[in-house]
Amino acid sequence: MRTDANERAAIGAMLLDPDHADEVRDVLQADDFTSPAMRSIFRVVSTLRDGSRPVDLVTVTDELRRSGDLEAAGGPAAVADLLGACPNAAAAEHYARMVAGDALRRRVARAGAEIAKTAADPSITPEELPAQAERLLADGTSREIVRTDTDLNAIMHEVVAEAERLHRLDGVLAGISSGYDALDRMTGGWQAGDLIVLGARPSVGKTSLAIGMVSAMLAAGRRVGLVSAEMPRLAIGQRLLALRGKTDLHGIRTGLLTDADFGRLLTAAGEIRGELLVDDTASPSWAHITSTTRRWVRRRSVEIILVDYLGLIRPPPGTEGKRYEAVTALSAGLKGLARDLRVPLIVLSQLNRDAEGRVPGLQDLRESGAIEQDADLVILLHRERDPGTDDLRTETTLRLAKHRNGPTGAIRLVFDPSVATFRAV
Repeated sequence: MRTDANERAAIGAMLLDPDHADEVRDVLQADDFTSPAMRSIFRVVSTLRDGSRPVDLVTVTDELRRSGDLEAAGGPAAVADLLGACPNAAAAEHYARMVAGDALRRRVARAGAEIAKTAADPSITPEELPAQAERLLADGTSREIVRTDTDLNAIMHEVVAEAERLHRLDGVLAGISSGYDALDRMTGGWQAGDLIVLGARPSVGKTSLAIGMVSAMLAAGRRVGLVSAEMPRLAIGQRLLALRGKTDLHGIRTGLLTDADFGRLLTAAGEIRGELLVDDTASPSWAHITSTTRRWVRRRSVEIILVDYLGLIRPPPGTEGKRYEAVTALSAGLKGLARDLRVPLIVLSQLNRDAEGRVPGLQDLRESGAIEQDADLVILLHRERDPGTDDLRTETTLRLAKHRNGPTGAIRLVFDPSVATFRAV
């Protein structure tokens, strides 16, 4: 069938049976129709259904007349003709999907035209083009054309299947290991779709803990994505080598290494397994982060993503200068991204100044209560200061302050400044 015939068949099915009207509405929106007349009738039927009013030829015609859209729809005779435009009302969902497919093709074509226009814009740098193109394509094609509801039987089937999978693991960690056994026992490993927030005051060691986790994940052969607005890729590589080669980080950064140290460094570089993708763009935009991480998961099958850190992400459009609103939008966006990509997403966040000098709590997450609300797990790091020198002590408390689906608790760690990492006590 041609596009016009599919559109007429879908609208005809809506007029013939209210249940079929709902099937079509599950798949389509008004702007999926090319015909202004079909868009008008679709909106009228939707209005009637939302108001629990009857849907038939008479009520639809009356509503079109009342709204002033009857002539635009072709008049009463044209509306009546639609009843014969549907060969089989039971195939309403099929016609709707055909219309949706055609609409998707048009959106892709429009996105392609916008991408071509963007490519010709001299104000956009070549480095920005891939992210802009991915954003335009994602914006144009992100609408789902399938039903999103699931009945109880299907949900129970998924629950039982997942329980059986976990049972067969027989004690093997279900999620991705953090590298710290005591933490893994509380979390079961990082789980797909979870947003994990790691909070601490500056210099306590958020990035060091995150890179230590990355090192453990790579050693386990995991594929990791790291958005690092805080630290350049060279510094990240140096820390990973220091950890793997048990070599003094300061020596690596200054070149003050013995021949034996350098030999261990070369060996460590060859031993690092897994796959790590790093984007060290300074002050990345939200659009850049979403396009980059989606590409990682789609093309490189990245299993877990870390973002360092929340405060360095540029505010989404419309929230510039409104830090509370910006953090709220970013927090919700990160949670949605974790669910959409079906990977664990760890985001680092600074704590409020009020947390300085005391054990921090959830209320200390900076600038927005939305972070605490959106996070599935919140980890807070704390190190006391030496009263004599005011230096941070190496003894560290890692507290799992929020765990949406499990226990909370605390573990003791010790910071090793020679390789900038935390070790279990």
